[in-house]
Amino acid sequence: MLIDLLNKAKQDKFAIGAFNVGGLESLRAIAGAAKKLNSPVFVEVSPGEEKYLGLQNFVSLVNNLKEEYGIQMFLNLDHGEDINIITNAIELGFDLVHFDGSKLPLEENIRLCQEVVTMAHSKGVLVEGEMDQIGKKITDPQLAKKFVEETGVDIFAVSIGNKHGMGDDEKLDLERLK
Repeated sequence: MLIDLLNKAKQDKFAIGAFNVGGLESLRAIAGAAKKLNSPVFVEVSPGEEKYLGLQNFVSLVNNLKEEYGIQMFLNLDHGEDINIITNAIELGFDLVHFDGSKLPLEENIRLCQEVVTMAHSKGVLVEGEMDQIGKKITDPQLAKKFVEETGVDIFAVSIGNKHGMGDDEKLDLERLK
C-alpha cells in the first residue's frame, strides 16, 4: 500500500523520485532507472501532460511498464485544479491526486479539498493538498495545521522558498518546515 511505503520512506529517511512525463520515451527511461536502482518511483501527470496524452493512456502505459519491468510505479495527478479531471484520475486508478486549490480563498480551498479527500479515500487513493502558491507566498505553519486537520490530506505541499527550479536564488526556510 502506498501510504505504508511513504511512511517507510519517512522512517528510513529515503526519498522516492517523482518525475513529470510527457510520453513513452521518458516513461521508459524512468522505468529503466527505477529497475536498475531497485527503487519505487512516482510518475506525475500535470494538467498540460494530461491534455497532451490523456489520463487513460498514462494509466495504460504505467501499468504495462510496471509489469514489463517488475517495478513499483505510482501515478500522481500533479497540481490538479479541475475537480472533473481529479475525479476522472481517481476513477481510472491513479494512486495519488494533488488537489491544488492554492489560487482559491482558504475556506473554499478547504471545502473543495475535503470533497476530494472523501472521494479519493473511498477508492484507496491518497491526496496531496496545497494552500499557498509555491514561489509566491511562504506557508504559515498555523494555517497549514488548520488546513491539514480540516481537510484530512495525506500529504501537504508546503511553500518554504521552493520554486520548483524556477529560479537560481532558492533559499529554503528549513526552520519553518520543522
